[in-house]
Amino acid sequence: MDQPDYKEKKSSLENDLYQQITWLSIIESITSKFKDSSIIVSPEDLKKISGGYFSKSPWKNFEIHRGDQVANIILKSYCAIYSKNTTGQVKVISFYSDSEKEWIRFRMIELLNRYSQKLIEFDWNDNLITLYDINDEKKWVFQLSHLELNLLQEFFESILDELYNIETDLANKEEQEKKAIDEAISNYILNNGSYNTSSLVIDETTNIFHLLEKPEDVEKLLYKYEENIIANFKTGYQNIERLIINLNTEKRILNSLFNVIVKHSNMTVFITHLHILKNRIHIFQLIYFYSIIMILSINENKSNLYHIIYNIFHNMDLFTSDNNVFILSNLSNSIEFLNETFSDINANSNQFFTERVSITQTLETNLDILSKANNELIDIKSKTDFKNLYIRLQNYEYFDVNMNNIV
Repeated sequence: MDQPDYKEKKSSLENDLYQQITWLSIIESITSKFKDSSIIVSPEDLKKISGGYFSKSPWKNFEIHRGDQVANIILKSYCAIYSKNTTGQVKVISFYSDSEKEWIRFRMIELLNRYSQKLIEFDWNDNLITLYDINDEKKWVFQLSHLELNLLQEFFESILDELYNIETDLANKEEQEKKAIDEAISNYILNNGSYNTSSLVIDETTNIFHLLEKPEDVEKLLYKYEENIIANFKTGYQNIERLIINLNTEKRILNSLFNVIVKHSNMTVFITHLHILKNRIHIFQLIYFYSIIMILSINENKSNLYHIIYNIFHNMDLFTSDNNVFILSNLSNSIEFLNETFSDINANSNQFFTERVSITQTLETNLDILSKANNELIDIKSKTDFKNLYIRLQNYEYFDVNMNNIV
């Protein structure tokens, strides 16, 4: 049977879109479709086929539970799909390698990237699946049954279909919002003449969502050094996962803030809000920057640097989502509450900007980690120039916002 044509999909695999997938629904649909095909192994069956103490079966070393993940689809030919316990989000697909005599784990988001780039090949004659490295430096070949190949292909297609729909809806929404913003800015300038319009520097913020660094970079590094982080800082690993979710939420907040700002007609409030937004963008970039340094400091045995960043993040409640959820909720309320929200955001930004001093001082004695971080981002194909980001953060002139101009 010839390999089927791949659909042309340009779905973004950014983490914020990835989290919007209805994972539980997809898993349930796939499981239901193949439940009578005898290719899915239940946990009860697993106990029977794993063998005794001296068994050399691959199932002997198989882990149903791994950290906060659980294998919710287990295939007879030594393949398992792992989801996060709390959200159902698929994190990993694991295959057993006969040549390496161990289970090899592949991050789901990377597999989707490979699939969309035609770097996963299905051999329907010999019932093989081949995973090619993105850099074409290595490949992995696994033997599965025909039905198991069908299941994996349908699984990939279902996810990419949903990602495509999510991205299409988002693109349409962004286009509508951009038109509304452009119209609001034009009306604002028309109604207020040329009064200080040059000082607003609108062009720096109109596309902030696309200009901001990607939390996906932090996630890639987290999974790259997963075992070392869990071995040394198990609680820290779970908190960094929450931090990544917060970074994605923060991006949505920043995008929403500008949409809110352009609706105000009072020039003084407009400029004040814009300064708060710019400061908050700076804080977002600092958190992104320090998150990467924190992860690498574990791997580079710089425990002092790790603990200083970790403790400040903890003190600023960056490992919980309550504050960001509260802000997102307030952004949809009346102008009275929006002013309070801007005030809260400004206070939070000021606190972090003050707290960061201890990180800066410690980092000055560990500047060698900057080159390491830059190389790591190049390795994961990030679009962020880490050294350039460091310079921009150093040179940023933080706005001292007069809160009396909020009301």
